[in-house]
Formats: sequence, C-alpha cells, structure tokens
Amino acid sequence: MNPMNRNDIFKSMIQFNKTVFENTYNAMTFVQDQAEKMFDSVWSQNSLLPKDGKSLMDEWTKVYKTGRESFKHYTDAAFNKAETFFSETRND
Repeated sequence: MNPMNRNDIFKSMIQFNKTVFENTYNAMTFVQDQAEKMFDSVWSQNSLLPKDGKSLMDEWTKVYKTGRESFKHYTDAAFNKAETFFSETRND
C-alpha cells in the first residue's frame, strides 16, 4: 500500500472544502432567489404598500446580490491559489 504524500492530502482537503462551499453557496443562492420571488409576488398583490418601499427593496436586492457574487469570486480565487500552491510545491 502506497501512502499519499502531504500535497495529495492537502489537495484532497481543498477539493472537499471547495465542493462543500459550492453546494452551500448554491443552496443559499436558491433560498435567497426564492425569497425575492415570494417578496415580489406579495408586494405586487398588495396595493397598500408604498411604491418607495418597493424601490428600496429592489435596491437592497441588487446590493446583496452584488455582495454575494463578490464573495463567491474572492472565495473561488482563494481556492484556486491554494490549489496552485500545492500543485507547484515539490512532493516529499
């Protein structure tokens, strides 16, 4: 039986964490998008709610989507840097 070297173990750990992050991020995105659809449906059916409130909520939605996408971008970049580091490091 040939034991795995340290870099292979770290690469496996990074890949596992990346997969967990991707699945969690996708679930979070799905829940947020569904909440947005539900909110839009309720808002459009209720004539008592002010139009200014709707525009405020639309702006808030844009801001959290931008933040969510930025977070994903930076996290993906960090995973890629870690994968590159362990790919370029010599195996002991």
